[in-house]
Amino acid sequence: METPRSDDALPVSVDWGLFCHGLTYVIGGFLWLCVMSYWLVLSKLLPVPSLSHYGNACGPYVERVLELMREDMYYCCVVPLLVPVTYLFRYGGWVGWKLFRHA
Repeated sequence: METPRSDDALPVSVDWGLFCHGLTYVIGGFLWLCVMSYWLVLSKLLPVPSLSHYGNACGPYVERVLELMREDMYYCCVVPLLVPVTYLFRYGGWVGWKLFRHA
């Protein structure tokens, strides 16, 4: 049995649109994980954020948003759970539609 030579290999084509689409999902998922981890756990454990020494460089509402995230006990659990619940309902709807079409 002969081993294939490197010049016999097929050229690899890359679909850059699909690659960028996948990279967007990966980066978005990582950002979602970071924000939700801060909101659920870290904002309750860290001291009260104070951005006053930055002046208005962060914007007038950033400190208020961080304070709301720290004091919140309800939406910090509801918002992250919306993603898997939405996927479950979408999958259930898809399965129901497939069963309806092929019945």
